[in-house]
Amino acid sequence: MRFGRCLAGGSMLALLIVASLSMQPVASQEKFYVCYVNTVEKEVPHGKTVTVIFGVFYALPYYSYYVPCGEPCVLKTRAGQAQPTGSFEVRGSASTSFIDVPLTPTGKPGEYKLELSWLKNAPIGRVVVFIVKDSLYDGKTTGPGQDSSHAETPDPTDDSTYTSSTPAHSTIALFDFMPGGFATFAGLLTFFILWTAVVVMVLRVRRRQKWHQTRY
Repeated sequence: MRFGRCLAGGSMLALLIVASLSMQPVASQEKFYVCYVNTVEKEVPHGKTVTVIFGVFYALPYYSYYVPCGEPCVLKTRAGQAQPTGSFEVRGSASTSFIDVPLTPTGKPGEYKLELSWLKNAPIGRVVVFIVKDSLYDGKTTGPGQDSSHAETPDPTDDSTYTSSTPAHSTIALFDFMPGGFATFAGLLTFFILWTAVVVMVLRVRRRQKWHQTRY
């Protein structure tokens, strides 16, 4: 009888332990966010490159108030990639997407750099660079939790804007389709002018010779 009570008591204890373990909250994956994002060049002519620098960090712990952004995040490569990538949007009067752009660590914890080749036919005016939601990867989870420009970050001094403009020498830009560009065009134009000058001189000499022949 005593043995049966012990067995029943042990069974109940085991059930309580299993139930308590099953009710334990599952730890959520640690999310990271963009603390700051800056464009290096503030005026970018059509066809040129804009450099973007940004920092990614995990949520700031309550006891780390002296850390500006939190714990730095190390981005990882996805399957089939050679280095970490991210996707970006440049928004102005129209939006331009850049998908899976290679990211390079700057050497500063949590900070990465990339380059975007600006379109040759892009609208003129002020534009804003956004890091696309969930386009970054740390090996466990994706982030940021929203499309992030400087306006969505906690850093009040960052600036992810630049001005889209036409090239300073728009006439030269017309010859980008030609191999060698404007230099090739200038060389051909010089050759044509010299050739024309030689032809004119030859014609003048022949006219003089004919005039002398008819006179004498």
